[in-house]
Amino acid sequence: MAGPTGQNLISLYIPFGESQVQYAVAELGREILNFDATSDQTLRSSSGFTIYEPRPNESPSYRSETIHSVFHTTLLGGMTDLLLVRWGDALYWHNGWSQTYAKLTTMESSSIPLSNERRMTYPDQYVVLNDRVIFTNGVDRARIITYEGMSFPLGFGSRPPNPQALSPVPLPTIEDDGVVSEGLIARINNGNRSLARYQQEVNYRGYSWPGRIGTVGDLLDGGTGAVLAGAWFYHIQLEDFFGNLSALSAASNPARLGTANAGPPALRVQAKLGFFARIFKTNAGTPDFANAPDTDNTEIDDLLKQFVVTIGDELPLNTAAIHIYRTPDTKNKGTTPKFLRRIPSPRVRNYPDNLPDEYLGPDVKRTIPVPIFRTMCTHQGRLIIANTQADPGIVRRSEPGSPGTFVDTEFIIPDAGGAEVTAVASHGGQLLAFTEDTVFVLQDFSVAQPLSQGIGCVAPRSIVALPSGLLIWMGRDGFYGMTPSGQIKALSSSIDRTVHHYLNQSRKRMAVAAYNYHAMEYQCAVAESGSSENNLMLCFGQGGWRRKELGMGIRGICTTKDWRKYT
Repeated sequence: MAGPTGQNLISLYIPFGESQVQYAVAELGREILNFDATSDQTLRSSSGFTIYEPRPNESPSYRSETIHSVFHTTLLGGMTDLLLVRWGDALYWHNGWSQTYAKLTTMESSSIPLSNERRMTYPDQYVVLNDRVIFTNGVDRARIITYEGMSFPLGFGSRPPNPQALSPVPLPTIEDDGVVSEGLIARINNGNRSLARYQQEVNYRGYSWPGRIGTVGDLLDGGTGAVLAGAWFYHIQLEDFFGNLSALSAASNPARLGTANAGPPALRVQAKLGFFARIFKTNAGTPDFANAPDTDNTEIDDLLKQFVVTIGDELPLNTAAIHIYRTPDTKNKGTTPKFLRRIPSPRVRNYPDNLPDEYLGPDVKRTIPVPIFRTMCTHQGRLIIANTQADPGIVRRSEPGSPGTFVDTEFIIPDAGGAEVTAVASHGGQLLAFTEDTVFVLQDFSVAQPLSQGIGCVAPRSIVALPSGLLIWMGRDGFYGMTPSGQIKALSSSIDRTVHHYLNQSRKRMAVAAYNYHAMEYQCAVAESGSSENNLMLCFGQGGWRRKELGMGIRGICTTKDWRKYT
C-alpha cells in the first residue's frame, strides 16, 4: 500500500436531502450489502423476500419439519401452475388460494418416505420433460410427477421376475451327442415301440397342444422329414404408465421339443432301421424292431406344438403392460430374444404362444434398471443422468421421450480417470458434463472433449442460464460463465477474497441459484465460513457483484415460470 503522500483519496459530497446528481456504484463503496442495482446503475434498498407460512393445521409446520427444496413450473402450455416443496420426508404441492400444501398422491415405492437427513453431498434437483416433473435427491429412487399431483417411481429400479414356460416333456435320456442310454433301449424294447414313436409320444406328455412352433429339419434318411429337437426361452419386460421399459428379465426355463418324424409307414420302417444303426451305442444288443408297431401316417404340420408362458410373481404397481420376448430355436436358429407380444394388462398371467420363429418381431433392447443418480438435466428430448451410486464418473442418457428407459450401451465416462461427475447441463445445443476441475462437451454422446482444464463445477444447482445466453456456475475457486459461442471466462475476480476466505468450502456443493428477473441478476445462495446453511446471497448483474444477508438459511431457490417471474 502506498504511503500517505502517494495515496489519491476520492472525496464525494453527498448533500442532505434531495439531489439530482447520480453517483456510480463503484464510487460509493467497496462492499454493497442489501442493495439492489437499478437499470441506470444506481442503488435502491433490497425488497427482500416475504416469509410465507402455510396453515399449520392443514400441513406440516416449518418449525418441526425440514424444508429441503422448492421448485416451480407450468405444465400443459401454462394451464397448470405447479409449486413443489420437499418438506420433511415427502413431496408437497401448493394448493393456490387456499394457502395450504398437500402431500403428493403416491404409488407403490413412491410412498416410501424420502430421506430427511440434512446432507452435505448434493441438493435436490428438478427438471421438466414431456410435461412432467422429474425429481431426484441423490439418495432415494427418482420420482416422476404429473400435473394432477401424482407421484410415481421413475421407471423400474429392479428386474422383473422370471417367466415360466410350459411345453411337452423332452426326451431326457438322449445326450447332446445323440447317444441313447441302455435303460431307454430296454424300455422301448420291452414296450414293443420304435424310438421314433417314443419321441413323438414325449412331445405329447405334460402340456402339449397342436400349434406352429418347431424347426423342420433336413431329411434324416433321405425318405422322411422331421421336427428337430429344440429349446426356446422366454423373457419379459415391464412397461409403466409413461411408456418407460424395465430391464429385461432373466431367461425362463427352456420350452423343449424332442425329435419327431413324419412320413409314410413303408418309409418309416426303413428310417427306423437306418437311424438306429447310426446312433445306438450299447452292449445290450440290437433291439428287435421288425415287429414293433409303427406310428400313424402323420405330416410335419401335425408335429408342431404350442407353448404357454406364465408370469407368476407379483409385479410392481406402476406396471401398465407386459412385453413378452422369445428366442428362436436356440439349438438350430439363434439365441437373441425377439419381440413376441405386448399384453396391455398386468393381470394377464398366462399367454399361449403359437407363433413360428419366422414371425417374431425385432430384437429386444437391452435395458437396465433405473439407477439412483445425483445430478441430471434434459437434452434433445432425453433425460441425462450422471453420478450414480455404483459409478460416480458415468453419464447415461435415456431413450427419446422415455426418461425411465436406459439402454445398457448408452453411457459415457467423460474423465479418463473416472473422476466424479458433479453436474450436467444442456446449453447452446451442446451437452456439458462437469467434474470439479474440468468442463467436457459430449459430442454425439460418444466423444468427451474437454473445454477447459482447471475449471469445473462444484454445485449443480448453481448452474443458471441468463436471458443474455450466458451460462453461469460456481467452480471450486470462483464463478465462471460460458458465452453462447462456447467461450469460458472468469466472472468473480473482483470477489476472490470472499470466495477463497469467507465461504464454507465444504458446503459449496449445496449452493443453489436462480435468475431474478426483477433485479435482472444472477443470485446464488452460499454458506459463509462457520455456517452450515446458505445464509449469504451473492448477486451478479450489470453493475458487478454485490451481496445480500437476509437472516435466513436458504436450501432452495427458484423463479416462477410464468408472467410474474417471482423469485
